[in-house]
Amino acid sequence: MAALRRSWLLVNALKNKHALHLREISSTQSLLAGAYHPDWKPGDYPQTQKEYEEAAKKYNLLPEDYRPLPDDGYGAGDYPALPNIGEEQKSPWTDWDDPRMRRNWGDPVHIDFDILVPDRADPAKRYRYPLWSMYAMFLFVYSMFFFTWLLSMRYPKVMPMMDKVYPYEEYKVRTAWAEGGVIIPPTNKRLKHYTFEPLD
Repeated sequence: MAALRRSWLLVNALKNKHALHLREISSTQSLLAGAYHPDWKPGDYPQTQKEYEEAAKKYNLLPEDYRPLPDDGYGAGDYPALPNIGEEQKSPWTDWDDPRMRRNWGDPVHIDFDILVPDRADPAKRYRYPLWSMYAMFLFVYSMFFFTWLLSMRYPKVMPMMDKVYPYEEYKVRTAWAEGGVIIPPTNKRLKHYTFEPLD
């Protein structure tokens, strides 16, 4: 919506040559620059003061605010080292050009932009508890569950019951083989599970 409003203001500004002096639209170079993708590609790491100032201008930053990423072999070139501020830390009440990403047109994008989105980690977020306290709470709860499980190893976890009764031995052998038991050659011997003889 903000981009549509700016487009409407730009059309009106072209009709009225005094609109730029009235600050109805921004007169910054970022509205007109960077329309072609090779313009956004990082250049070589700045070596001289002139290259340093040109790189700052390219990313729409003041020379005193511009600081390139370290030249450590990852190929970032003259890309600026922006602070690690996620989208959640930015004000939701500001009239952003892109409200979902909370950024304006022409703003430089962090090199780890895909990590700083709201559904991922935010390095600038202040949590309710310090990090050591969260680790301590996690280890306490985990150790309580672990020692409870360790104490329960002394007691049976199933109801005691007798083996399943089969009429012939071959069925018992088949079941033992299916459960990973010892394979015994089956016979047609009838199993006797009870007797009518009196016990002495």
